[in-house]
Amino acid sequence: MGEPKGKLVTPVADNPDDELRSLEVNADDELLVDVKTSALPTGASTSANQTTMITALQLIDDLRNSLGSVNTDDLQVDVKTAPTTVVIPHADEKLFGIESVIHKVKIVDATAASFGIASDAVPTGKIWKITHISMFNLDGDIATRAEITAKYATTNVYICVQAGAIAQYIAVDRHVEIYLAAGECIEVWFIGVAAPETCYLNIFGYEMNAP
Repeated sequence: MGEPKGKLVTPVADNPDDELRSLEVNADDELLVDVKTSALPTGASTSANQTTMITALQLIDDLRNSLGSVNTDDLQVDVKTAPTTVVIPHADEKLFGIESVIHKVKIVDATAASFGIASDAVPTGKIWKITHISMFNLDGDIATRAEITAKYATTNVYICVQAGAIAQYIAVDRHVEIYLAAGECIEVWFIGVAAPETCYLNIFGYEMNAP
């Protein structure tokens, strides 16, 4: 090795040429290092990349400080806003369940020889299961026939037509299984009565919540 002159020089390890290389500093007296090889990815040690990493680490630290802890075990979360609640139907909302037993009576004086009586309509949000319907004339015969119909939203369905004279007090009875929705009802007709004979309509069944 020759004698250095004018500069501080040092041998570099693993230098196959056994050269002397000078140590250099910048204007701030910071040592300059020329990295020949590095395990870090390209650009990892640049100032811009360092700034990016520091910013990300600071954000993580800020988030950590914002997350409160309750008794050091449970995470405390304060919900500022929440999405619209979606109601998921349950099985009990889709199955019929009896809410109450119903017995509806209508007592009306006939105003004509052919005279009809309608039951109360099913309330909104309810379903009626009708199990028994009866009709009779308290004051005289039903001379011609008796009719029982279910008045649905779009049509009337005959349940019973009993022709011929039906004596005073004798009920026309039908045991049925009929479901009525909101606004629907049972209607009976007395064909061949005299005004103002008193006519009866009775319906029995169950009231349920509509699914």
